Amino acid sequence: MIELIHQRVQGRKCSDILRILIHELLHIPKTFSGSLRSHGEWSRASNINKYWEKLDEKTREKICQLIGYAINEAGKYKTTRYALR
Repeated sequence: MIELIHQRVQGRKCSDILRILIHELLHIPKTFSGSLRSHGEWSRASNINKYWEKLDEKTREKICQLIGYAINEAGKYKTTRYALR
């Protein structure tokens, strides 16, 4: 599960939120060992943009729909965190 904090994503375009998600997913090591990778070469904007460009438009739209759904659901409960599962 990845949580998005309302103050960090409020008012941002979906494309920006998607890049944040890519960045957060890149913290997970390839071995899925349970640890997290610290910032380094992999976290540069050029690397994040490389993954962004690999997503086709249909996939981006679907992810944006899911983000919108999570934000709407969180609004019903007046929470400041959105859980994406």
